[in-house]
Amino acid sequence: MEKNCKGGFDVLKPMTPGSLWKHYKGEVYSLVALCRLESSLVPHVVYAKGETGYGECWCRPLSEWFFKVAPGQHRFEKIEQ
Repeated sequence: MEKNCKGGFDVLKPMTPGSLWKHYKGEVYSLVALCRLESSLVPHVVYAKGETGYGECWCRPLSEWFFKVAPGQHRFEKIEQ
Protein backbone atom coordinates (compact mmCIF):
# COMPACT_ATOMS: atom_id res chain seq x y z
CA MET A 1 0.00 0.00 0.00
CA GLU A 2 1.43 3.35 -0.90
CA LYS A 3 2.03 6.21 1.45
CA ASN A 4 -1.19 8.15 1.27
CA CYS A 5 -1.73 9.68 4.72
CA LYS A 6 0.29 11.68 7.18
CA GLY A 7 2.84 9.14 8.36
CA GLY A 8 1.64 6.69 5.69
CA PHE A 9 1.10 2.97 5.75
CA ASP A 10 4.02 2.14 3.47
CA VAL A 11 5.57 -0.14 6.11
CA LEU A 12 2.42 -2.28 6.07
CA LYS A 13 2.68 -3.60 2.51
CA PRO A 14 1.57 -7.15 3.46
CA MET A 15 -1.65 -5.70 4.86
CA THR A 16 -3.62 -5.33 1.65
CA PRO A 17 -7.40 -5.11 1.34
CA GLY A 18 -8.78 -8.57 0.69
CA SER A 19 -5.96 -10.37 2.49
CA LEU A 20 -7.09 -13.08 4.89
CA TRP A 21 -6.10 -13.28 8.53
CA LYS A 22 -6.67 -16.00 11.12
CA HIS A 23 -7.60 -14.95 14.62
CA TYR A 24 -5.85 -16.86 17.38
CA LYS A 25 -9.22 -18.38 18.38
CA GLY A 26 -9.58 -19.87 14.87
CA GLU A 27 -11.95 -17.59 12.93
CA VAL A 28 -10.90 -16.20 9.52
CA TYR A 29 -11.27 -12.50 8.74
CA SER A 30 -10.83 -10.41 5.60
CA LEU A 31 -8.96 -7.14 5.84
CA VAL A 32 -11.24 -4.44 4.40
CA ALA A 33 -9.07 -1.32 4.81
CA LEU A 34 -6.44 0.50 6.80
CA CYS A 35 -7.53 3.84 8.24
CA ARG A 36 -6.75 6.43 10.89
CA LEU A 37 -9.00 7.52 13.71
CA GLU A 38 -9.84 11.12 12.88
CA SER A 39 -9.41 12.52 16.37
CA SER A 40 -5.98 11.03 17.10
CA LEU A 41 -4.60 9.80 13.74
CA VAL A 42 -3.97 6.41 15.36
CA PRO A 43 -3.80 3.69 12.64
CA HIS A 44 -6.67 1.18 12.67
CA VAL A 45 -7.60 -1.95 10.74
CA VAL A 46 -11.12 -2.41 9.33
CA TYR A 47 -12.00 -6.09 8.93
CA ALA A 48 -14.96 -8.42 8.42
CA LYS A 49 -15.61 -12.04 9.37
CA GLY A 50 -15.11 -14.58 6.60
CA GLU A 51 -13.33 -14.51 3.28
CA THR A 52 -15.60 -12.09 1.41
CA GLY A 53 -15.14 -8.88 3.38
CA TYR A 54 -18.91 -8.33 3.30
CA GLY A 55 -21.22 -7.99 6.25
CA GLU A 56 -20.64 -6.37 9.58
CA CYS A 57 -17.24 -4.70 9.80
CA TRP A 58 -15.07 -4.20 12.84
CA CYS A 59 -12.36 -1.67 13.57
CA ARG A 60 -9.36 -2.36 15.78
CA PRO A 61 -6.24 -0.27 16.53
CA LEU A 62 -3.28 -1.54 14.54
CA SER A 63 -1.32 -2.00 17.77
CA GLU A 64 -3.93 -4.54 18.92
CA TRP A 65 -3.90 -6.34 15.56
CA PHE A 66 -0.31 -7.49 16.07
CA PHE A 67 -0.59 -7.84 19.86
CA LYS A 68 1.05 -11.00 21.21
CA VAL A 69 -1.60 -13.03 23.06
CA ALA A 70 0.96 -15.68 24.05
CA PRO A 71 4.70 -16.13 23.50
CA GLY A 72 5.20 -16.39 19.74
CA GLN A 73 1.48 -16.00 18.97
CA HIS A 74 -0.08 -12.80 17.64
CA ARG A 75 -3.79 -11.95 17.79
CA PHE A 76 -3.95 -12.26 13.97
CA GLU A 77 -1.68 -14.19 11.58
CA LYS A 78 -1.78 -13.65 7.82
CA ILE A 79 -3.02 -16.57 5.74
CA GLU A 80 -0.83 -16.89 2.65
CA GLN A 81 -2.96 -17.03 -0.51
